[in-house]
Amino acid sequence: MSISKDQEVRLLVEKWLSKGGGLSIQERLEAIKTALYMYRNNLTKDGEIPPELVSSDEEVVAALEHYFYARSEVASANYSAMNMKAMIHGYQLAKKIGFDLRHNKNNPTTKPSELQQKWALLGVDKGAQDLATINMQNKRSGKSSMEAPMFRMPPNFNDAYGKAQISKLKY
Repeated sequence: MSISKDQEVRLLVEKWLSKGGGLSIQERLEAIKTALYMYRNNLTKDGEIPPELVSSDEEVVAALEHYFYARSEVASANYSAMNMKAMIHGYQLAKKIGFDLRHNKNNPTTKPSELQQKWALLGVDKGAQDLATINMQNKRSGKSSMEAPMFRMPPNFNDAYGKAQISKLKY
C-alpha cells in the first residue's frame, strides 16, 4: 500500500524530530533545517544522512525542508509568523510567475507546489507554538522573552550553512 506525499512528509517530520536527544527544540530545529538544506544542495557526504530520513521524491524533500526552515526561523524569533507566511506566499507566487529564485546556481528550485506551501505554513504555525512555549519557560526562569521583528527581508543564503554541525542529531 502506498502512502500519499502528504503522509510521507508527516512521517519524515516525525522521524527527524526523534533525532537530537539532549538538544533544545531550537538547536534541534536549526540542525534539521541545516541538514536538509545541505542535502538538497548536494553539500552532504554519501551516507551522512540516513536514507530513511529523506525521500526519492524531490517535492516531498522540498516540503520537508520548507517545513523545518519556517518552523526553525519562527521558533527562534528570526521572523514573525506573519512575515514568514508572507515570504512563503511570495516565494510560491514568484516561482509560478517564472522567476529563477535559486541561490545555488547548480541546483534549480523545485516547481511551485501546494504541498510545499502547505507544509511551510504548518511549520510557521508550529514554530509560533514553539516560540510561545520557549517564552513561557523563559518567563518562569526569569529570562527575557524573544520577540521577532515586525518585518525582516528574506535571507541571503550565501554561506549561511557553511559550518553545519548536523552530526549533533545522532542518527
